[in-house]
Amino acid sequence: GEQRKEQRLSLLLSDSSSSPSSQAFEVYLVMMKAVDPNEVIEAMSGLYQILLAVIATLRLKFAAAVTLGCSIGDMFHASIHVHARPLLEKNISPEYHKWIDPGIKYSSQAVGVFLAWILQRIMSAIHCSLRGAFLFVSSSQDALVKLGYISSPVLEKDSTLFSGAVMLLALIGFLSQASYGFGLPFPLNLLFLPVYVLEFVITQMIGSV
Repeated sequence: GEQRKEQRLSLLLSDSSSSPSSQAFEVYLVMMKAVDPNEVIEAMSGLYQILLAVIATLRLKFAAAVTLGCSIGDMFHASIHVHARPLLEKNISPEYHKWIDPGIKYSSQAVGVFLAWILQRIMSAIHCSLRGAFLFVSSSQDALVKLGYISSPVLEKDSTLFSGAVMLLALIGFLSQASYGFGLPFPLNLLFLPVYVLEFVITQMIGSV
């Protein structure tokens, strides 16, 4: 059963006489025969539920950032209005003066939302740095124990040295993220291009609300 399917698949892949499109179609047919449709549907349903949970969480964070940004913009709106309105009245025709106040207000809120989004990104980077450092220190010690290089973890999780190592690695991680503009350098950006595409799709889904 399973061995014949694997042999059939290997023969299809090793056949150089057929075109890539026909090979892909044959592989697709073999895969359709081999997999259980109920398991596929169940797996797709689980992925869909996870995606909905991620989108719901990110929408809450996006709404919180927008609310915070509007609040920041409203706090600085009065001081900006005092200096910006006379300048705009001198350079804009009188028939458009009615748009000055709304323009200043919503421009202030837009700047506030931009600043709030930057703060949210910084907080996310700090959290990722701390979480990654914690997992690296704890997992590396567990790996060394399993490989037999050490008999027991050198740094206990409740010790000051463990917290210091985590903080040091987290600081290095955060500074490295900030130096690259919270992005990935070349060639990692090409390696994780599918992740970037997925992030763009999720961002569009969040912003469409």
